[in-house]
Order: sequence, then C-alpha cells, then structure tokens
Amino acid sequence: MTFRLLTRLFIAAVLVSATGSVFCQTVYDGEKSKLPLSFGGGLSNFEPKFVQGAPPANSIIIGNGFGRMWGITGWADAGLRFGPTFLHPFNIELQARSVFAGGSAGQGNLNETTLGGGATYTWRHFPRFRPYGKYIGSIGLISFTAIPYPGHRPYSSDSRFTNAVGGGFDYRLNRRVWVRADYEYQLWGGIFGQSEFSPQGATVGLMYHLIKSPLPQN
Repeated sequence: MTFRLLTRLFIAAVLVSATGSVFCQTVYDGEKSKLPLSFGGGLSNFEPKFVQGAPPANSIIIGNGFGRMWGITGWADAGLRFGPTFLHPFNIELQARSVFAGGSAGQGNLNETTLGGGATYTWRHFPRFRPYGKYIGSIGLISFTAIPYPGHRPYSSDSRFTNAVGGGFDYRLNRRVWVRADYEYQLWGGIFGQSEFSPQGATVGLMYHLIKSPLPQN
C-alpha cells in the first residue's frame, strides 16, 4: 500500500468525521474551553522489515518475515480548543520511538529511531472510548552492523525524513489516566538501493492528562 493511498484514506476519514461533527456537537462540558495537554509512553512491537546477512559482507535485505522487535515510544499531545469548531477534534502530537530489542539473529545490532510530530484527529463523542487517526512526519535513523565500503568509512547508519500514518484508540481509566492502543505504518522511501522501506507495528501504553476529563454522564 503506497503512502499516497494511505494519505487519501486518512483524509477521507477526517472529512467524514468532520461532516458528522457538524450535525452532532456533543462534546462533554469542561472540554470546550480548556486547552488539553497530555503526555504518555508505552511499549512498542514492530516489524522492522530489515535483516542482515553474515559477515564479511553484512549484506542488507529489505522485506517481510524477518522477525519482530521491541522498543519504547513517548508522545505529548496539545489539543485545539480555539478557532472554528471543525478544528477542535485535531491535536498536535510530538512523538519519539526507538525499536532496538529482540528480532532474529540478523537483527542483533539493529536500531530504528524516529523523532517528529504531526496531527491527530480524535472522535470525542464518547465518554470513555476515543478512536483517532494520525499523520506523523519524523527524522528517521537506522543503525546496523557496519558494512565494508571501499575507500570510505564503514557504512553503519542511515538517516532521512519519514512519513507515517496510523490510528488507534484511547480508553479512559479515570479522570486523568487513559490507555492508548496505537498502530503505525511508516514509509522511509527507497533505502540501500532497494524498494520502499516500510516498518510497521503497534504500541500500547498509558497517557496522563494535565486537565481532568469530565465525568461520564449516566
């Protein structure tokens, strides 16, 4: 699935949700005039789409089925509660992730890190359950076992701008703490002379809101 198709699907979902919000303005009291700020972190499990062969060449192969890896993710969100009503479901999100543990033998020295930000669109018309979609643009860094490169220093890392789309949901535990389940599909572009490099995976964690959420209305 290409980035263009994923972007179109995300925009279509936002437009449908925004149209629905024109006819359904049930946003809980206490959230209308406050600027919601939150931060969180969680455990990530990703398919890195990367494996290295045995020395001395340490050849790199991009593709599927090479094992999954673990890492950690942190994020901070700031909501929009000013301006036109149709902007209120949007949040600005900063996100950092590093995937570095587990995987197969050919992934022993692999580390995939992204640091960036973007926008989320959250459906806030339920008291406890809030699905969302997102776009994140990041600086991506991948490091691996050094590869011999005649006439130059060994090649052991690569960096570039990455795009990612995804979504998930937040579930409220109490007035400040929410559980987040998140899926992300990344696109790093062509890398190592091979086709599109597209790690993907899921994150589960906790999020803390600096402003208390209103209690559900029974």
